[in-house]
Amino acid sequence: MTKLFVCGVCGKEIIGDGVCNCPFCGAHKQHISEYKTNKLKWRCSVCNNFFDKVPSVCPVCSASSSKFVQVPENELADDKLVLSKTDKGNAKKAFAIEVSNSTFYFCAAEKSDKDEERKLFRALGKIEFEHAEIWQKILGIKELPKSSDGCVASSLANLKEAFSREDAAIKFYAEAAESSDSPRMKMLFSTLVEIENDHLDMSSGRIKSFN
Repeated sequence: MTKLFVCGVCGKEIIGDGVCNCPFCGAHKQHISEYKTNKLKWRCSVCNNFFDKVPSVCPVCSASSSKFVQVPENELADDKLVLSKTDKGNAKKAFAIEVSNSTFYFCAAEKSDKDEERKLFRALGKIEFEHAEIWQKILGIKELPKSSDGCVASSLANLKEAFSREDAAIKFYAEAAESSDSPRMKMLFSTLVEIENDHLDMSSGRIKSFN
């Protein structure tokens, strides 16, 4: 039966009779759920972070449990989050990483000398662009900046560069998740570790095929 699903990472709606990974941001299927307007979560009225259960004290802003209200999940919005100094700094770095990587992948999709790699890079570019939009929304940035990150005409060289970029992103996101007190931000950082690991595996597999 065809149903309406929603991705808990990028917030995009998905129509289908079953969902694996998010076709937009690449989030794994555990982050995809059937859309229900009556599903409730607890929101801190001070910092707007949201939780499955009401904590005794907000781990983000230290507000007491009396400051929490139940709201429908579909009314929660990332652009209303109040970020800690650490999370805001990491979100800005994440935004820069995703803009840079999406630009690189789109460039590689145009210049690489093998058709399969061009298609792979184009798909990866779309996903990284989606990631950039997640951080753009959280940070309240109106327009995506232009990036000049280039590539080369060699598919193998671009795959090696892709591997290096994904490896660096994984390490950054793991550290960001560890340092975050916000359940939402911790989930986003941790989920991006999973997604970028998928990308790393794809790059590694394609590099081995050249040997």
